[in-house]
Amino acid sequence: MLFLPRGPEARQKQEAQFEASVRRAGQILLGWRSVPTANRSLGATARAAEPCVRQVFIQRAPDTPAGLPFERQLFVIRRRAVNGARCAGGRFYAASVSSRTIVYKGMLTPQQLVDYYPDLSHPQLQSALALVHSRFSTNTFPSWERAHPNRYLMHNGEINTLRGNVNWMRARQAQLPARLFEARATDLLPIIDESGSDSAMFDNCLELLALAGRSLPHAVMIMIPEPWSRHETMDDALRAFYEYHSCLMEP
Repeated sequence: MLFLPRGPEARQKQEAQFEASVRRAGQILLGWRSVPTANRSLGATARAAEPCVRQVFIQRAPDTPAGLPFERQLFVIRRRAVNGARCAGGRFYAASVSSRTIVYKGMLTPQQLVDYYPDLSHPQLQSALALVHSRFSTNTFPSWERAHPNRYLMHNGEINTLRGNVNWMRARQAQLPARLFEARATDLLPIIDESGSDSAMFDNCLELLALAGRSLPHAVMIMIPEPWSRHETMDDALRAFYEYHSCLMEP
């Protein structure tokens, strides 16, 4: 699910950039779909910034295993396309590029969501699990792409260590083992998109840890460890887990 410029010329340019990224990753582009939207309930500010919402369909190449390896390739496709657009002086936002999840989001109230995306009421749309989150913008100005990330997490609250966390990720990203993703490190960097909200930046880091092969509980426990150093009744194995990972990443 991509948020693209509304102008046809700019949109086609960004779509071509994305298609080139799919081909470079050795995957198969099947086609595009314009997502039906109804903006009659939007306010003036949301309507003025409304993007063109498009879905792209990508077939897994025969030599790419299903599951996590394919998710890694989709991550590489997204990062290359976003970085390529930025280098060309453009920008688009990928709400989701995944074989597992589809993210519908926007600069909307909960009541507007079901009207804006008729897909969500379509009888042929089936999902094993659906999660919805409404975010009130506090430390960033509201925008379509800053609506909650929903790729790997939904998060309430503000992160008061955010600047330090971002700086540490920027410092260590040069050591990223990009070979795991069958890509060059420069294709994936920067890991943290600093134009996003604090929740989106947290999601950037969590996504990387999960795609590197850790389970979601493992990754979350690294990023949000319990207060373990003076926890007298904590199990020794759990304490050792937190102590080990404190050498790899700050909370």
